[in-house]
Order: sequence, then C-alpha cells, then structure tokens
Amino acid sequence: MPFIQVRIHKSDEPEKYISGINKTLDILGRTNAAISRSILNPKIFIAFTRYESFEEQQKQYNENIKTDMSLIGSFQQIRTGFFVRENTNDKDGKILKNSNYAVINSMTVKMGHIDKVRALGSLHFEKYGKDNASKGIGMWQHRQIIGEPMNRLIYVTSYPDMKSAEDFLTQDFSKRDQQIANELSIFSDNIDAFNARGLFEIIRHQS
Repeated sequence: MPFIQVRIHKSDEPEKYISGINKTLDILGRTNAAISRSILNPKIFIAFTRYESFEEQQKQYNENIKTDMSLIGSFQQIRTGFFVRENTNDKDGKILKNSNYAVINSMTVKMGHIDKVRALGSLHFEKYGKDNASKGIGMWQHRQIIGEPMNRLIYVTSYPDMKSAEDFLTQDFSKRDQQIANELSIFSDNIDAFNARGLFEIIRHQS
C-alpha cells in the first residue's frame, strides 16, 4: 500500500540543513523524498517521503539510524504522520517535477464527517483538476492514517513559479466564481479547524 510520511522540521542552521540533507539523501541513494522550505519562516521545512509499504519504511528507518547525519546539523522534528493519497491531478508526477513552489494546507475534519469531505474533495478534483493541470498546477489530497489527529487532511497545490502561487493565494473566489464560493462554504461547514496554510519553495524533488 503506497503512502507518504510527512515530517515537519525546524533548523536553526537552515542552509546547513539544506546542503546536508541533500548530500545525505544522495549518499543513501534515496529518490523517494521531496523537501520544501517555508517562505514565511525559512527555518521550517516539510519533508514528504514516499514508501510502497511499511516494510520499506522500516528498512529505510534502520538505515537512517546507522548513518552519520552530522552533515545535516541539529534540527527539531515538530510533527510527523503517515498519509495516503486520495486525490490528485498528477498521477504520473510530471507536474510536480516542473513545480518550484507549493501551498500546503492542513485541516482537521469534524468527527463523523470524513466521508463527506472526501466525497467533496473528489468532486472538486474531477471539476477543476484538468484545467489546473493545463496551467501547470498540481493538486493532491492526503488523509492521515497514523498520527495525531486521525481526522486530519493535507491539501497541496504546486506551481511552476512564485507568481502563479501568489495569484492563487490572493484571489477572491467570492467575486470570481460564486459557485466555487458556495462549494467552499459547504466544504468549510464540515471542517473542525483549518490548522495552517504555508507557502513553500521546493528544494528537492522526488524522482
């Protein structure tokens, strides 16, 4: 069962972290990790690591603890969890490979409403996924299966450049498209909390 592990890291030596984690992943021959750096707080990083199974995850974990990580320097792991991908408009990964920025949204769903939110998400991807793909915009919806809280979703959109990300973040859906505004209102009614939204620069891609 393919899944991803999401890790949020904080480093007081961000440039050392970037250089060190890239070198360490290259030494280990890892091609399944993507790293993004927060634009708001450049000391914050999010690592997305793709695994085909928990057996593979444990094998790589055991390799990690035997590896000299001094190149990365000291850092704090703020949060981690395992997620499954539920929706995307980029199944072959081509859009992501050409993306340089990502907007990452984290939210918790009201208890008992997860199926409704997943269905709304699927409709959203069916309706807007193809058009966004034609603009080089990737979309992903991930549901947490291990970690806290269990009713957590991550929604990611990726962009080829900063201008595209900026246009997305500053658009007013209520003025541009009333239907989108109505859909977002229905979606929001089923959300317990919008935990965070961040703009990130992608500094390492999965291959």
